[in-house]
Amino acid sequence: MPHSALRKQNSPDALPAGFKFFFPNDFAADKVLLSAATQSYFYEHRKIKSGETAALPNWPRVIVFIPHGSDAVLQVGDVTLNTGDTLQLTNSNAEIQCISGAGSVLLAGGALAPNQSDKILTRAGEHYKVTKPWGHELWLNGEDPVFNFKEVFIRAGHQTSLQYHHFKEETNLLFVGTADLIYKANPAVSNDDVTPDDVGTMPLVAPSCVHMVPGVLHRLRATTNLYLYEVATPFLDDVIRVQDDANRAHGRVAAEHNAT
Repeated sequence: MPHSALRKQNSPDALPAGFKFFFPNDFAADKVLLSAATQSYFYEHRKIKSGETAALPNWPRVIVFIPHGSDAVLQVGDVTLNTGDTLQLTNSNAEIQCISGAGSVLLAGGALAPNQSDKILTRAGEHYKVTKPWGHELWLNGEDPVFNFKEVFIRAGHQTSLQYHHFKEETNLLFVGTADLIYKANPAVSNDDVTPDDVGTMPLVAPSCVHMVPGVLHRLRATTNLYLYEVATPFLDDVIRVQDDANRAHGRVAAEHNAT
């Protein structure tokens, strides 16, 4: 198929290898396992309502997080969680109880890191923040050596770098808003040599999830203000920027970490 025709399609069947999708109808289920594709991390979306109780997944380490847009209030052991709070537990048999409200709960998990604490509670507003030209990131479990869990906010009309990763594998849940996924539609060119004629666009509506393996060229363009939640392998500086609206270089940008 000529790549000019490919660029006009917005179906996942038209996308190159390296993407896996969950679309809004997939989230009708109360529990959706978004990724168990790597040995590094697991990622699950759950729906819960007032009065319900659910067991935690049987993972060595579990992070419980209430995303922006969910008003569920949870009791996990002796801890009460509200929107934006993060609780990390290791080898725990605690249950999640929804004591009021309703909505989504995100669970990320993986192996234990060396000297990992049994319980780490981080309240909303206390997470490590990285300021971006297009919005911000909150690193919900810091610079973890096993897996990384982020909140990503992108302002309407802005976009991330056109980028790829050598080692990083990632699962992105678009939870609030709409976006265009930009991808390489012409397999005949290398990632570093793409032109505007070599890329395609696929619209995404929340809730949607995109899993990407290393080497896949991608970009997200926010068509509304959006929040997405990313779980990924621990390569925070592995970013090759093919095009960037702020002309940022590859890798970590120190100024984004020093902003107040």
